[in-house]
Amino acid sequence: MGGIDITQTHLEQVKSFKYLGSIVNGNNSIEEEIKERISLGNKAFYANQYLFKSKLLTKNSKLRMYKTLARPVKRGY
Repeated sequence: MGGIDITQTHLEQVKSFKYLGSIVNGNNSIEEEIKERISLGNKAFYANQYLFKSKLLTKNSKLRMYKTLARPVKRGY
């Protein structure tokens, strides 16, 4: 890829970058961002999977944990 030189500083051209938590790319597509959020939500869920499978926690506790741990990551909050 190319780039530009401005006052002895080389700026590299990139296909996409993350800005304020959102992925910005040249064709204004949000597919990449959606895929990343789903992936991060899955990681958050599976990292705490032992808690979700625990018989010591009630269903309401597990639901509250899901709403506070996994779902916000998928939505990007």
